[in-house]
Amino acid sequence: MLRHLLASACLLSLLTLAGCDECGEIDCACLQGSIVVTAVDATTKEALFDAKVAIGNDPCPEHASEHYCFVAAGTYSVQVSATGYAPKTVSIVLPEPQGEGCCICGERVEQAVELTQMP
Repeated sequence: MLRHLLASACLLSLLTLAGCDECGEIDCACLQGSIVVTAVDATTKEALFDAKVAIGNDPCPEHASEHYCFVAAGTYSVQVSATGYAPKTVSIVLPEPQGEGCCICGERVEQAVELTQMP
């Protein structure tokens, strides 16, 4: 029993030194972050559910009216389009991941992009 307690204390010390004591069982060591884009009508400000969002040739998956682009930190040109609207390209900066030890997690940036109806 004493050997088990000493081994547990030693492991806990190593995890604390590595900065992992605050992580518990959560695995948040993900360096990718997310850019979350919602396309909205420039006049009504309502979400456009048929919009397409991409970074380069990579489409960003959609959930409801939000599009999730999972990328590393950096500056990205994000193309947003929808049927009947003029397409738009916006520049979005995703900051470097934050945290220390085993809890380094990518950032999340949310951006609403207004699209104008074509005549």
